[in-house]
Amino acid sequence: MSALTMILTMAMVVPGNGPERDSGEVEQRLNLRGKWRGTLRTIHGTTAFVSFNNGRVTWLGVYARRKLHIFFNWNCQDRGQGKLRFDWLGRQQLGIYRQDPDRLIVCFRNANEGSPTSFRCGDGQVLLILHRIKSDK
Repeated sequence: MSALTMILTMAMVVPGNGPERDSGEVEQRLNLRGKWRGTLRTIHGTTAFVSFNNGRVTWLGVYARRKLHIFFNWNCQDRGQGKLRFDWLGRQQLGIYRQDPDRLIVCFRNANEGSPTSFRCGDGQVLLILHRIKSDK
């Protein structure tokens, strides 16, 4: 076997060396581990305060002129490419997100209205902005 044939054969069996890796970019998936706090701007224009603790949500806001304090688990499916599907207070939602290490922006609306195309509230869209709470370690 010639040296060229051996090199080409080895290149075909080395994992992660294909064209899909040429850009050097790896898609970052949604990461909600730890504690997060922020605000949620509702479709009605009101603002609620939201905190996440390892997937558990605390929502404090006003709805229909009543103060609400709600706790629930947020089971979220990251669909890739900055898209989400999840259940929010019993209703299926579609959303888009953008995440930095310490900030998360999510825009979502009812699944039957389709996925949002921009990060803004109104027209049935809700905007959620969270900031990671750093531990005191």
